[in-house]
Amino acid sequence: EGPAPHWLTGLRRAIRLPALWLLSLHVFLVYVAYCGVVYFVPYLRDVHALPAALTGLYGIINIYGLRMLGGPLGGYLADRFARSALRYALWAEAALLPLLLLLLWMTGRGAHIGFAMCVALMIGFLVFTLRGVFWAPMTEIGIPEELAGSAFGIGCLVGYSPAIFAFAFYGSLLDALPGEAGYRAVFGVMIAACLAAMLVARALLRRVARAAAVPQA
Repeated sequence: EGPAPHWLTGLRRAIRLPALWLLSLHVFLVYVAYCGVVYFVPYLRDVHALPAALTGLYGIINIYGLRMLGGPLGGYLADRFARSALRYALWAEAALLPLLLLLLWMTGRGAHIGFAMCVALMIGFLVFTLRGVFWAPMTEIGIPEELAGSAFGIGCLVGYSPAIFAFAFYGSLLDALPGEAGYRAVFGVMIAACLAAMLVARALLRRVARAAAVPQA
């Protein structure tokens, strides 16, 4: 047999990169949380009795405001303040956690509509900034430039896979647990994903620090 095609050789090399699988897992977890943001509109409407006019306003801000600005702002914050996309991801996830816990605590306690809406918007903003930078660490974690295409393909296959099942899973929780209990379950899954993403981000940062500490030949 002749030598393997160049693209297949690159794919094999990319598959053997542990850092790529960690980054893909991180994207996977962030995407699980992102899918949960979709349910904030029915949550605000059903649990906090958000009026139709405010529901429309929330949707406009969320879709045309935060979603459009989240990516550029996430990149700016990562470059300007964190100096690292991974470090920014860890900071954003650390900020997400108390907000999600607050949303979980508010459910069923008659929180003010405006306050609940603000918390939901802050969560959405942080998640959208994370979406804007979650592939940025490819170079930071040491993915060779010549493998960038193969690595990104593998990463997308793993990282975006929640789009296949997350919405159905969240929907099944809401069907099985009608009312506030279903939303509590959704927020619980988002909290678990956020915690796990923080652990993976820390593991990646440790790998980067160890690599930086090794003297270059």
